[in-house]
Amino acid sequence: MPLSEYTGRRPRGASGGATISRAVRHHHWQPNGEPTEPCANCGHDLSLRERHVLVTLVEDDVGDAARRYLCNETCLREWVDDA
Repeated sequence: MPLSEYTGRRPRGASGGATISRAVRHHHWQPNGEPTEPCANCGHDLSLRERHVLVTLVEDDVGDAARRYLCNETCLREWVDDA
């Protein structure tokens, strides 16, 4: 499934009406240090220098955006509610 088709879907366990506003393939390079984040689905510690999926969530009632990082499209598919 193209990443754009995840737009508007809810991640598993999301509170406050959070939905996906954007999902893209991503990597983040910094000259000093190696940024890491846990995968929102499986908890694996990701090096953001490596390719991963970046998801931006928005809350319907607040409008604030939050970033979540996932290992790959398989983790993204597992993380999203099908209902």
